[in-house]
Amino acid sequence: MPTTPATGLVVSNNLAQATFTLPAATQPRLVQIWLPHNCPIDVIDLTADAAWEPATPGTQRRWVHYGSSISHCEEAATPIEVWPVAVARTLGLDIYNLGLS
Repeated sequence: MPTTPATGLVVSNNLAQATFTLPAATQPRLVQIWLPHNCPIDVIDLTADAAWEPATPGTQRRWVHYGSSISHCEEAATPIEVWPVAVARTLGLDIYNLGLS
């Protein structure tokens, strides 16, 4: 899945607002938002300039991974660099990582 970095990021009083501009599309598409894995997050609002639709169930097999701090990978630079995600992507699996630290 291609990645799109934030096109606008505003930080004020320890609150951050990220803006993403995606290329135009004629068909609905799946958008995944990977939140930081090494700090608490409160999602306050998600908005879009088009109607939201629930994702259709995928055909990928899902790997539910439950593990320790080694699986949580708190020191990884980004949430997609943790080893369970790397393995899942290599094997074509949909990952649900429950690693705790």
